[in-house]
Amino acid sequence: MERLVAKVAVHVTEQLLSQGRAADAEWAIRQALRACPYDDHLHLALLAALEAQGHFGAMRSAQASYLRMSQAISPVTRGDPVRL
Repeated sequence: MERLVAKVAVHVTEQLLSQGRAADAEWAIRQALRACPYDDHLHLALLAALEAQGHFGAMRSAQASYLRMSQAISPVTRGDPVRL
């Protein structure tokens, strides 16, 4: 179900961005991220929506948040020992 939510949200975002409605695209992606916070495609779509609005500071913040989240759920990729 989460994969379907993400797929539809990315499609809607692409359509909104093609219509020049970047703020609406950002809103749609943020809503989908509430349901699927770990979906990479949604995070990339959020970056695209922020870029289209010229919110470069928000892009950096979103990137940092995504990196923290991805490292928290997969510490092995950082080279850290697995903690039980």
